[in-house]
Amino acid sequence: MEWDDALVVFYSTLAVLLLSIITSFSSVPFLENLAKYSLFYAVSNLLPIGMLDGTKLFFGSRPLFAFTWILAIITALTIAL
Repeated sequence: MEWDDALVVFYSTLAVLLLSIITSFSSVPFLENLAKYSLFYAVSNLLPIGMLDGTKLFFGSRPLFAFTWILAIITALTIAL
């Protein structure tokens, strides 16, 4: 059960990170802001505090939790450049 929850959280976070990467390549100011806000949403949701998705991911699969954080950091570096 916990593994299933961890997979759902991983794929939902992955979708938000992909949205962030795709919208960061746009020259429209609204989409540039959407990239930053979606990255902030993904990172804040990955924190293992209370009922956030990070708790489900942390207790469901710690290697998947670490991999998701690595993807979030790579996405942040991609947007910053």
